[in-house]
Amino acid sequence: MSQNNAPLKIIVWHSITLCIAILASLLVIILISNILIFPIVLFSEINPSIFTKIVEMCMYTGLIAFFIYFIIYRIISFNKVGIPIKISIKNTIVTPLRYLLSILIIVAIIIVLTMLIYIILKTNYIFLYKLIHQ
Repeated sequence: MSQNNAPLKIIVWHSITLCIAILASLLVIILISNILIFPIVLFSEINPSIFTKIVEMCMYTGLIAFFIYFIIYRIISFNKVGIPIKISIKNTIVTPLRYLLSILIIVAIIIVLTMLIYIILKTNYIFLYKLIHQ
């Protein structure tokens, strides 16, 4: 029986059942989130410095774990292809350093160009000032 041909009583009963299920799941989500979040918020209010250190340690641990996973994954994938471990370790370490060095060189060039533009504009301003106020 489709929803269009059903009597009004059945449609209302299905709608009420659906609303009760949605409200129950909403209540469970609110309770669980409050049970999980309230102690964390309370601890951060009571001991902010310790909470900050814990968050920093978790972030650094996650970042280090990500890099270790990345290195191990690359070494394993290179090893599956048949590339020796020594070359894969060298490639895993040298390639990111090469990109980092390229980025630093680009940043240095941008800084030098910005300084040159600043110096040119400053000296131009001084020359214009001298020309106007002779």
